Amino acid sequence: MSDRVEIPFRAWDEFHWLADDGKIKPGPAWTFDPDGLVYVVCKCGVILGSPKNHSIDADGTVNASIIDNQESMGAGNCGWHVFGRLLDWKYGAMPAGAAKVVAK
Repeated sequence: MSDRVEIPFRAWDEFHWLADDGKIKPGPAWTFDPDGLVYVVCKCGVILGSPKNHSIDADGTVNASIIDNQESMGAGNCGWHVFGRLLDWKYGAMPAGAAKVVAK
């Protein structure tokens, strides 16, 4: 688990949680809601929520691994466990607990 997985951005208003067949769309992806709260979505589509226990470097590198070990929206976890980098991150470095952004 030494390689960083690049996690693409999807705008909140373009992020459709469910596919046409009613199943959760797979990720990985990251987005933020209208209040600026950051969300990471697992490769299986489970919404992992905000990385509030992880710091984020200015280049989007998430410090501490990201793991899908919880259920979300009725979907079980798939055990996805990676070190990640949020692509198109332009919000500077954030300490743990500050997973809220102001749109730029």
